[in-house]
Amino acid sequence: MNQLLMERFDSLVEGPESIQSLRRFIVNLAICDKLVEHDASEESSAELLKRITELKLKLLAEKQLRKSKPLPPIEADEIPDGLPECDTLVRLSDIAKIEKGETGIQKANPGPFPLVVTAKARATSDTFQFDCAAAIVPLVSSTGHG
Repeated sequence: MNQLLMERFDSLVEGPESIQSLRRFIVNLAICDKLVEHDASEESSAELLKRITELKLKLLAEKQLRKSKPLPPIEADEIPDGLPECDTLVRLSDIAKIEKGETGIQKANPGPFPLVVTAKARATSDTFQFDCAAAIVPLVSSTGHG
């Protein structure tokens, strides 16, 4: 476990907001890539970002990825208060492909596929749009798409 976390553990779990404080501290360590010790044989976050950029360029050249308008670098005023200074912060769109599903929640026919929604219980659908590894985040839209 992270040395810094262990050193500060007692002070982080005392007081009325201890759980929130501990969560914030752990998230900050994770965001700054300091939650776990790294093996020297593992690539650094800078190397990983370089590899992702090279792969994106290759996929763009092969027309397997649509070209999108680049967003500006993250500015200091965009970073939430309390987040520590990190070597590398990037926009999610720089390292992941972001897509919206085509199935409207209200119009989805129940079926064998999970339909991620903002409700407590997950819905289902008879169709799917993604056939790959993915992180699925339910979004609220004015048209009710999930």
